[in-house]
Amino acid sequence: MRYALLLVFLVFCSTPVQGAPKTMVCEPRLKALAILTEKYGESMVAYGLNFGGKLVEIYRNPETKTWTILVSITKEISCLLDVGRYLEVPGIDSKECARAVDGT
Repeated sequence: MRYALLLVFLVFCSTPVQGAPKTMVCEPRLKALAILTEKYGESMVAYGLNFGGKLVEIYRNPETKTWTILVSITKEISCLLDVGRYLEVPGIDSKECARAVDGT
């Protein structure tokens, strides 16, 4: 589902760098969290507020190291900002992080 959402996002909503701002794929917050935790095994590793006051959260699966960034537009709606793989968390994955930075 997440990759289907990403595909829809990339096909229909992506724009060139010089183009208009991208449109995000949004879901009810509880549904988005259920998908991340139940289907992808991701849990929150970081959160903060952006300069617009929106909650930004980073979720990660510690085994597969896939990750998702959500932005909560309201208390009820969260939007997929980006997804990826190979997220290393300093202090948790310190050896892996050091290798990636050192190139070893």
